[in-house]
Amino acid sequence: AKGPLKQVHQRTFGLNGVNPFSSYSTSFSMLSVDQSERLYFGTESGKIVCMDGRSGKKLWVVSVDGHSIDTEVLRVGGTELYVGTAKGYVYRYDISPTQKRPERTWALELDGQPRGKLLHHNGHVFVGSNIGYLYALTEDGALAWKYKYQNVDSEMSIRNFAKPLTTKGHIFFSNSKGDVIGIDSTGSLLWKKSIPQLISLKFKDISDLSWISEDILLVSSFEGKSAIFSSKGELIQVFDREGTSAQPLFSEKDGSWLLPGVKALQKIDRESYLYLWEWPLDKATRWSGFISSEKEYLASTVSGWLYVLDPQEKKIRWKYKVGRSIQPGMVKLGEKIWVLSSGGHILAFERRGQ
Repeated sequence: AKGPLKQVHQRTFGLNGVNPFSSYSTSFSMLSVDQSERLYFGTESGKIVCMDGRSGKKLWVVSVDGHSIDTEVLRVGGTELYVGTAKGYVYRYDISPTQKRPERTWALELDGQPRGKLLHHNGHVFVGSNIGYLYALTEDGALAWKYKYQNVDSEMSIRNFAKPLTTKGHIFFSNSKGDVIGIDSTGSLLWKKSIPQLISLKFKDISDLSWISEDILLVSSFEGKSAIFSSKGELIQVFDREGTSAQPLFSEKDGSWLLPGVKALQKIDRESYLYLWEWPLDKATRWSGFISSEKEYLASTVSGWLYVLDPQEKKIRWKYKVGRSIQPGMVKLGEKIWVLSSGGHILAFERRGQ
């Protein structure tokens, strides 16, 4: 039987014969969207792609330096675009409406390779590297400061930036040793916590940092265990059930929040942190994206599946194999749902009857 979603669009950007989104080798690739509903992503062959999220029309493709794009493509306002590559550079492009094509305005070489999410705050761009540095760059391409964690072998994990508190300007990040670190706007250490000392973890990597509220930080691990801290580094609670949390986190309108877990979906009260319900999964699942509504959840997995889930009856309404993998950053624009798949494909789905 036909499912509730139909594929309405597909474009392939296997540029220069390179597969930009092979299953696990390019987990740095991610899909992002701006307020003008334009989609951005980087390729393994070193190109930035911009598309119209409504029509699916390719707007432009820019070659950067021939090396893999290993960060998100970050747009700031309507004129700035930042990206980092495996060559070890961060680039800024002018994407003003008056420009027919993006124009590179500066390039800055780092000590290591930039990784994961870029963060723009208070006139600075923050970027982590594969050798454990966090860099603060000015908007004109100068290095304001860099912070090096004590363990020189510690590699900055990807996808680890929670937004800083706008009232204090603090920055929080983590590394592959399982440490969560808070620093101030000058690069001075505020606090650090070792998550493996709080939770028994075989794999120490932190999968994500997320804000539950303005002052409460959730630290998730790839094993499905997590801890909650205040922005001052005070431990509030540990969730150490097997498979009770994973990297995607989103808030619910009814005052609860969902932990899409490795082995279960968990709904938790935002005030008491008590479990409201648990939905065990048939097998271990690593999610790459979640979109929620009152009646259903749309979900994607790193193994390439797209799901429509019924949270009331706790059942799978429909699932569809998109490809070998679906990258982080599933996006909903109007009636279209966009995903970035292995093989260099970007696909859009709509509800049948639209």
